[in-house]
Amino acid sequence: WGPWAAESGGMTGSLGEVERSRMVRGGLRPLASWEGLALFDAVVGSAGPALVVPARFDLSALRARGAELEPVYRALVPRTRTRNRTTGTRSRVLTLTSEEALRLVQMKAASVLGHGSAESVDATRAFQEMGFDSLSAVELRNELGSATGLALPASLIFDYPNAAAVADLLVAELAGTTRLGMDDQAGPVTGAATHDDPIVIVGMACRYPGGV
Repeated sequence: WGPWAAESGGMTGSLGEVERSRMVRGGLRPLASWEGLALFDAVVGSAGPALVVPARFDLSALRARGAELEPVYRALVPRTRTRNRTTGTRSRVLTLTSEEALRLVQMKAASVLGHGSAESVDATRAFQEMGFDSLSAVELRNELGSATGLALPASLIFDYPNAAAVADLLVAELAGTTRLGMDDQAGPVTGAATHDDPIVIVGMACRYPGGV
């Protein structure tokens, strides 16, 4: 079964607004009571396939997901030929100022969270405090990657925990002043030897998605 609307007492009644909005953007709309009951009657009275999936799909939303669409849905929205606009998009984004980059991050974050405006996203507030989880983190990464042409890591908002930090990263990446990941040109990190420190303690920490 696909999800039933909250007014039907279905599964979406136990979900928050962010989860419901994500589901709709993903192409799966909740069924109203009359739709679910009509599908139930149709299935019961059918001598058709043994496996039936009564669900309400938004084909336009599925098609808009492009390469991110799960294989099981791809037969519903056959691929069409489109012009590659990556270069044009990248050139336009290269002219963004820091303020414009921040606005872009805020707009995309607000959209993922289901908010109505970019102003609802505080530039310095941690993404996780605003309700981002692993799924919405990847969704935001995908949205920003599509808008800028950058190959951003899935751990983006965990490495750069607020909108201001992500905006600074985008500006630097597009300007070519920094690189995501390890710098191939960098040599080993060394320190000057000292004779009065018989013990040296080195600490290393890593942050992974999900608060691990």
